[in-house]
Amino acid sequence: MDSPPSKVIAITNYPPLSSTKSLQSFLGMTNFAMCFISNLAAIVYPLRELLKKGVPFRWTAQCESSFNKLKATLQEATLLAHPDFSKPFRLQTDASNLGLGAVLLQQNINAQWQPIAFISRSLTSAQKNYSTTEKELLSIVWAFSKFHPYLHRSSVQVETDHQPLVALLKNHHPPGRLLRWTLALQEYTFTLIYCRGSHNLIADGLSRTEFQAAQFFPTVVDLPLESSQMATLQQQDPHLRELSTQLRSTVTNTAHQQFMLIDHVLHYISKQGKPRIYVPTQLRQTYLEFYHNHPLSGHLGFHKVLEKIRLHYYWPQMHKSVTEHILMCLICQQTKTLTRNVEFLNPISLPPMGPHGFFF
Repeated sequence: MDSPPSKVIAITNYPPLSSTKSLQSFLGMTNFAMCFISNLAAIVYPLRELLKKGVPFRWTAQCESSFNKLKATLQEATLLAHPDFSKPFRLQTDASNLGLGAVLLQQNINAQWQPIAFISRSLTSAQKNYSTTEKELLSIVWAFSKFHPYLHRSSVQVETDHQPLVALLKNHHPPGRLLRWTLALQEYTFTLIYCRGSHNLIADGLSRTEFQAAQFFPTVVDLPLESSQMATLQQQDPHLRELSTQLRSTVTNTAHQQFMLIDHVLHYISKQGKPRIYVPTQLRQTYLEFYHNHPLSGHLGFHKVLEKIRLHYYWPQMHKSVTEHILMCLICQQTKTLTRNVEFLNPISLPPMGPHGFFF
């Protein structure tokens, strides 16, 4: 998964900021990149300081550096991999005086640890007064809550560079808020191990500004299908094969202006001019299950599933396909409540009964 190109272009070409309102608009546009940039919270820290109540808007050299660094980092966002729930996860967390950071990783087929998601956030004014142990445990609790869809009922190895936490979780009577946080972690199956700070650079960089996470991971994309595979499957569909052949011919057909070949893959051009991959017949059920039945899809409703598929893919009567698939989903039928109005049954009035038990 990669950062959406349309938003990256909009931000990298964003004009200089001159007011609090323009800064709020710019930071609002960058919120989508929280899962793609490892240390976003630390990068935007000088900018967010200008939004505090009572702080005058003064554009300093530090703000300019943060503004330019954010735009440059968006163009080099680390690519993420899809999780495999049959394998264990590794969660690395860290806390600093500025914020919290965590990264969720999993080994790929080459036994290399690949990032699944990065998260980071700034500490509140009250949390900045916490002790080091409290900040470190808060980063673990916060990371588990954010990664709950991944880590619930999964085996997790948590790595921290704060060694007292390992002994703390073995203590049955931790003091204060630490007890509340350790109780919140009991619903997860995990082991906590100590990792030296020099080996915990990823999570450490999520809460600090000196580290660039992109250099530690190769840019490997794990999508449902690669372009070469999609092109091969499209050629196995008679209709798409014929359409691709007509597009390759020199004769221009006005009826096919809404289709285009990009890297040998047939695309449908929407009314907004955005190309979407034309999914062959044999793959449509796979994509419906991927965007509705997958554990990370959450069995969403019709409109959300259709919107997610339409972002990148197209096939005729997609509206009908999504509707029929969701209506036939057994899990949705068993767990979701009925939202449409249902009329109550009306009692049937019986005719009077005769003396021998017969109706007249």
